[in-house]
Amino acid sequence: MTSTTLRHKTLIIVLLVIILGLLVNLWFGFIASSPSMGMRKIKTLEPLLIEGPLEDDNVYALPPGTLLFLDTGFAEGHVRYLAYFYHKGAFAHEEVPADLEHGPTLGAPTWLYNVDLDNPDAPIPRPPMTRDDIVQAVRAGQVTRQDLTAILRSLPK
Repeated sequence: MTSTTLRHKTLIIVLLVIILGLLVNLWFGFIASSPSMGMRKIKTLEPLLIEGPLEDDNVYALPPGTLLFLDTGFAEGHVRYLAYFYHKGAFAHEEVPADLEHGPTLGAPTWLYNVDLDNPDAPIPRPPMTRDDIVQAVRAGQVTRQDLTAILRSLPK
């Protein structure tokens, strides 16, 4: 074997190692770093109602066949899922600052509810009001004394 052939083979091996290293780097950089990597995937078989603002009368639904990623379950009995959506173009939005106390990925998720197929006119169920919700409503002047009395009477004793 001549020295030129040996140099060519060595050069080809070095180039192949570099290309393989780049491919591995791309794999870990793009694919393996996805937030949903390793999460269980589920596909919805029925529509799910998406909670909207309380003053909004519109009903939003997650269609059947939507792919959700199981994020975590909570002792209270609810589960958090991740969903990915595509959108072309820009839309109105605002940046949300990172919550350093709870970590950069923790937010206030929107609730999903099962659709009552037997009664399509059924109202969207809402999670129970918390103490903070009541305090905010009172401070905003959205609750009268009569409303507050009715809320307090409806609470379990």
